[in-house]
Parts: sequence; structure tokens; C-alpha cells
Amino acid sequence: PSIFSIITMFFVGKELKNEKTGILCALLTAISSFNIYFAQEARLYSLIFLFTSLTILFLIKTTKEYSNKNLLLFFTLNALVCATHTLGIIFSFFNILILSSYFYSNKIKINLKYTIPFIAIFIIICPLLFIIATSRNLSQFWSEFSISKIFCTFIDYYSPIIVNLQNTYSSLISYFYKDGIVNNAFIIFGFVPTTIGLIGLIKSIFEKDKILNMLILNAGLFFVTLVVLSILGKIVLITKYSI
Repeated sequence: PSIFSIITMFFVGKELKNEKTGILCALLTAISSFNIYFAQEARLYSLIFLFTSLTILFLIKTTKEYSNKNLLLFFTLNALVCATHTLGIIFSFFNILILSSYFYSNKIKINLKYTIPFIAIFIIICPLLFIIATSRNLSQFWSEFSISKIFCTFIDYYSPIIVNLQNTYSSLISYFYKDGIVNNAFIIFGFVPTTIGLIGLIKSIFEKDKILNMLILNAGLFFVTLVVLSILGKIVLITKYSI
């Protein structure tokens, strides 16, 4: 799945802007230490990254060129996201909400029969969602929320080092300076690329590009929801849950 994701992300970038952007997206996916790490685990994280990247591809394609095929693939892929991980339901909810808002603002009617794959999967997993929502035992109490976890998650996105696989220091200062020693490796390979990445993210928010703004809003709403759930003690804010 991780190898296929490199190809998928090329088409995401190409569809979003041009072939040069596609090559850049593929390159960043190929050298992402986070994606490389989970490519070596026989778990669901690389698979859900592939499915979510495909939903983004067909979100872009559907908004640029409405067709029944694109719409069916969009809803089917969102169904696969939901079937792969419970947190995928939150992602798909915002994904579908944003596309529906786009259609509404442009006065485009959705043929509801193409939503059947998503609705079917959602109905199947409803009992599981009910158990999760009503059970206290499923709360992940093994690590408390801290502001440092938010920044450490972004470090895992942008840098060649991984710091938020399981737990983090409660204070960011501990990453820069601990026991009288300055952590130069973290500053160079963690802080610098993450700062560049966040500046790029902030810059892109102000781009007057409707599709780009939709993608940022989708990711932003999902991430904020994870933070809120973490503050409430329902999940631990570690990077793999936001892949």
C-alpha cells in the first residue's frame, strides 16, 4: 500500500495543479520517515493512507469534472476508509460534508444511489460505534494530552525523524535542551523542516484556490477533532491515528 500511495500522491498533485506538483507530492511521500516506518508493519496504517489519498484524488477530480464514475469511486473509497479504521469515519464525514457543501454552493444535485457503498458500510459498523461511544473501558488512558503532542505530530509529518509513535515529553523544551545538553540533531532534522512545513501550510491557507482550501479544511477539521477527543481522554494524540 505504501508503494501504491507514492503513485496515488503523484496523481493527487498533478490533478491539484500540474505534473511538477505531482512529482513533488510523490517525492515527499516516498521519503516520509513516517510512511516508511508503517510500510514495514503488518497493520492497517499504510492501507488507510492509500485509501484516504485515493479519496482526496477523487474529491479533486469530482469537483473539477463531475461524473457518475468519479462520484461512485469517491463514496466507495470513503466506505473503505470507514471499514479500515474507526477514526476513518471522522475523516470521511468531513470529506463528504465538504464535497456536499461544494455541490450545494454550485447547485449540483447528487444522485443518491452512488452513496450506497458508504451507507452500507456505515450501517454495518454502527453497532461497533455505539459500543465505542458508550464504553469507558475503551478510553485510552495510558498517556495524557499535552500541547507538545500537537507539535510532535507535525514533526512526524515533515521531518526525517519520528518522535510521536507512542509517547512524548510533556514539555517541548525537553526536545531542544535536556540534562544540560542541546539536542542539535533535533533542531536540524526536527524543528527546522517542521517550521518550513508549517510556514508552507499557513501560506497555502491564504491561497485563493477553492480546491486547495477544501483539502486544508478537511484535514484541519479532522485534526482538531482528534485533539478534542484526546483532551477528553478518548484517544491518545499520536501520529499514526491521524495518518
